[in-house]
Amino acid sequence: MPTEPTRPLDNPVVEGDGVRLRPFTDADVPRIVEGIGDPGTQYWLAFLPRDPGVAEARAYIDQVAERLATRHTITWAVCAPPDETLLGVVGIYRIAEEPEVGYWTHPEARGRGITTRAAGLAIRHAFETLGLDRLAGYASAPNLASARVLEANGMRRTGVRPEAVHTGDGTPVDLVGYELLASEYAGADSSRPWTEADHRSTATPTTDSAPPTSAGAR
Repeated sequence: MPTEPTRPLDNPVVEGDGVRLRPFTDADVPRIVEGIGDPGTQYWLAFLPRDPGVAEARAYIDQVAERLATRHTITWAVCAPPDETLLGVVGIYRIAEEPEVGYWTHPEARGRGITTRAAGLAIRHAFETLGLDRLAGYASAPNLASARVLEANGMRRTGVRPEAVHTGDGTPVDLVGYELLASEYAGADSSRPWTEADHRSTATPTTDSAPPTSAGAR
C-alpha cells in the first residue's frame, strides 16, 4: 500500500508586541544579503557563507522551503508592522530531534528589542501550537547580546561546552546551552516579554555591543 506524502510544516504569520513573524518573499533577498553578510553576523555565525550575494540569499530561502517540506525547521522573516522590511530571522530548528530556537538580526534592527520579542513569539508557537515538551537555545559565551535574548524569554542556563564552536576568524569559543520546558513556560506568564492580548497567529496564505545571533542555529 503506497504511503502518503509527508505534510510540510505550516509557516504561519505570528504577531505580537509590535513584531510580525512571516514567511519569506523574493523582496527579502537584498536584506538577507545584508544580514548574513554583516561583519558581526559573519563573526558569530561561522557556518554562514562567506561574502554572500544574491545567489546565496536565494539558496537561503530555498533551504527554508526545503526544511519546511521535510518537517525539519520553521524559519520566519521578522518585521515590525505595518512595515514589511526584514529585520532579522528566527526559527525553531530540528523539530523532530532536539528542538532549538535560533536567530540572527539585521544590523539596522539591533538594540531595539526586536529579536527578544521575535524569539518570544517563536517560543510560544513551539509550545502552544507545535506542542513541544522542551526547547533548547545556544549562545557563544562572549556574545552577551545573544544570551540576553534567551534569558529574557525565561530560558535557563544548562551548561557550557568548552571551545565547542569557532568564530568567523577561526577562534574557538565556549558554547553556552539554555533550555526551557513546556511546564516551566506554562507557569511563567508574568515574566514573558510580550503581551498575550497582542499575540495572534494566522495561516500562511496560498543596543547591544554584539549582534544577537544564536550560535546553535544551522
